[in-house]
Amino acid sequence: MAFPAGRLLAVVSGRIYLLASDGWDPLATPRPHSALPIERSEAEALCRRLGHPIGVLDSVPEADY
Repeated sequence: MAFPAGRLLAVVSGRIYLLASDGWDPLATPRPHSALPIERSEAEALCRRLGHPIGVLDSVPEADY
């Protein structure tokens, strides 16, 4: 599946999470080389475009290791 608008990643204590349709999923791979940091306002705009509630940005899980 292609995601032309991009995907949101979050890093917590070195652990990378991907924002999926059902919430944050931990990634087992290193950060993709094409991933770039963005400002909160850009992340909110992307959430709106992808149909995620803005509050999801405050619900990244704590690293469990």
